[in-house]
Amino acid sequence: MQINRMTLAKGILSIAAVSVMTGCVDDKYDLTDIDTTSQFKVNNLTVPVELSKIKLQNVINIDDDDETIKKDTINKGSDDEKVIYSIQKSGNIDPTEFSLGEVKVAALQINPTNIPIDVHVPELPSIPNIPIPDLPDIDIDLPKTDKQSYEFKMENVNSALEVLTKVTTKAPIDIQVDLRVPEELLGDGVEISFKDIVLQLPTDLITDMAGYSKETGKLKISELPVVNGKATLNMHATGLDLGNKGKVENGTLGISGQVGVESGKISIKLKSLSITSGNYNITAEYHVSGFELKNFSGKINYDMDDIKINPISLNDLPDFLNNDKTNIIIDNPVVLITINNPVGQYGLKGTGAINLTSKFSNGSVPHIGHFTLEGSENKLALCSDSVEYNPPTGYTKIVIPGLRRILTNSKGASGLPENIEVSVSDLNFAGNVNGLPLGNLGEAYGDYNFTAPLALGKGSIIYYNTTEDGWGSDDLDKVNIYLLKVEAECTSELPVDIKLDLQPINSNGAPIAIKEIESMIIPANCKNYPVSLILESIDKKTPIKDFDGVIFEATIEQKDPNAPALGPDIEIDLNKLSITVSGDYTTDF
Repeated sequence: MQINRMTLAKGILSIAAVSVMTGCVDDKYDLTDIDTTSQFKVNNLTVPVELSKIKLQNVINIDDDDETIKKDTINKGSDDEKVIYSIQKSGNIDPTEFSLGEVKVAALQINPTNIPIDVHVPELPSIPNIPIPDLPDIDIDLPKTDKQSYEFKMENVNSALEVLTKVTTKAPIDIQVDLRVPEELLGDGVEISFKDIVLQLPTDLITDMAGYSKETGKLKISELPVVNGKATLNMHATGLDLGNKGKVENGTLGISGQVGVESGKISIKLKSLSITSGNYNITAEYHVSGFELKNFSGKINYDMDDIKINPISLNDLPDFLNNDKTNIIIDNPVVLITINNPVGQYGLKGTGAINLTSKFSNGSVPHIGHFTLEGSENKLALCSDSVEYNPPTGYTKIVIPGLRRILTNSKGASGLPENIEVSVSDLNFAGNVNGLPLGNLGEAYGDYNFTAPLALGKGSIIYYNTTEDGWGSDDLDKVNIYLLKVEAECTSELPVDIKLDLQPINSNGAPIAIKEIESMIIPANCKNYPVSLILESIDKKTPIKDFDGVIFEATIEQKDPNAPALGPDIEIDLNKLSITVSGDYTTDF
């Protein structure tokens, strides 16, 4: 910058004249110690500056592949179509397994029972060469005998299974009863069978065996022939119908009862006198196979482990947002979540909470919403309670009170959160089910998308500064500045007010101390709005020296709750900018 030399001409010529006159008096005088420094008052000296328009796109300075701030087109195809900025983050919900484990029941170990019978064989005279006549059948009623106990013991049952009203098995439960006849009754020409037998078997068996009552466990059979010394009953069951007996306690369920021969008779047909009268024992043996449960009906209360999700990182936000003085309230943040319900196909609903925890340097601020999972795939739209929001087709709307403050530090400090932790907690599947398989049933998984258009809510503050320097010069360095005046006209397309402050800096970029001044408020959407700021030195003894430029400090303050979102084409234009300085010009001649 060049100071106008005409302003200084008279002073310079006067000093020169004095020098000439002195020289004429006596050239032997020593003039080396004479102070040749001169000081002149400077008023409203213009500093030549040039400032181009500032577009918000330049302030935000994002790339098309930026992972956090993106451009969105809203109202597509309408006259109101425009591009806005929004914070966007997406991620996956890691799979979490839904597993009920397996339940196995060991084969029953049941002691045999003895059934005493008294056999009376007819006595016939022995007459040579005369055939034995037809003998009458010997029918003997079986006495009622003691029964043996059994227990289907289900252990290590998942604690989520509260009541098993009905279970089916992977393979059939095999029940076999053998009625063994002693060898002494197995003579030549002897035919034996059991008739009208009533067996006491385990109750609650699911079977298509005719004559069986699952309520009493009794099985009625009209006849069982003895073959190779025994009469055998084979029966198969596909599960147990437990009704109100199936309450699981401490991971264990025991179903007990008794087995035995309830009643009936043994019929002996003789074609020869090969057996003798006497007391005999029939042995009843009981075999029940082990089994593994396939599925169950009943009541379940399953708590799934919390699902951790990669946090929404906000450490790559542009400088104008990522500032300690920034405090943002977002009018309409939305989190879209897709999550799978692995047991939805079985009619089991899930409930849980989605947790969005803003992590600030001085603490955490939680935001919690509750949801219900129905069917296999669930789409949830989490939104704030502050604005009317219509979710996309197929999404269930979930309102989270205070979500608009997800970027706001409620603990008193400014600045945006370092990240937002996301998790699904208290995920519970409870209710009555019908035919729910055991084992691994699948996984809960999904994805999320966090979107926060930069439509600033009332009370939001964004701080931005930019440095304009390189204004210094040799001549300007000789001016002790006591007053610096900045004038301009501002045209702003920002839908919010701007509080403007200036800070002079030296050639090293360091702030120069000045008196505190009142900020200039530039209204939203203004045109050619006059800007005038006067900066004074901190005192008369400490001028502004080495002046090289200013830091424009703009604080965006949202006072209108209905202001639109910020977009990339918004311009801030400081035109007709003039900077003048007043003070003392000091130079050496």
